[in-house]
Formats: sequence, structure tokens, C-alpha cells
Amino acid sequence: MKERRRYTLDNAEDFFAFNYSIKELLSEIYKEELQTCVYNAFYQVMMPQYGADPAECYEARFYSYGLFGFLDEWIKRGFYETPEQITELFRKMMERRGYAENGSRCI
Repeated sequence: MKERRRYTLDNAEDFFAFNYSIKELLSEIYKEELQTCVYNAFYQVMMPQYGADPAECYEARFYSYGLFGFLDEWIKRGFYETPEQITELFRKMMERRGYAENGSRCI
């Protein structure tokens, strides 16, 4: 299985830019009230590789919910902020909460 690139604050802009590029699709998914499909995709991407220890599994679930919640609010607000603005909001929030060490701690 191909190794997945872990989500970090360094690639947050790529993450938000990608979701912005598919905003019409995401808006349609939300219109049909299928948000759980978006979360399930998040979790699959963030889930540790086979053989992960329990701590990695819990950490993946924790961060996938948090990141999904952030994206969920952005979608529900109609992608009001640009990808650059939402990335900056996310980075500041993570830094205020102590989750960022030199801007690159894996989440």
C-alpha cells in the first residue's frame, strides 16, 4: 500500500486549496445532507497504516474530527474566506492551542 503523506500545518494551504477547488461538489454533497461521506473520506485518508498501535488510531480519529469540523464550518459559511484566509485562521488557531511546534507538527 502506498504510504500516505501525513497532514501537517506545512501542507494546510494545499488541503484548503484542494477543498476550495471542489467547492461545487462539496456544496452539492451538503445540499443532499451527505456530510458523513466527507467525514468518512477524511478518516480513511488520515487513518494510520495497517498495524498501527492504538494511540495512532485514536490520534487519527481525534484529528480527523477536528479537521472535518473546521472544513464543515467553512462549507456551511459558503466558503466565505479564501483558501489563504482559512489557512491562516487554522494556523493561528492551532498555534494558540499549542498544537504547532515550529509550524510543522503532524496532525
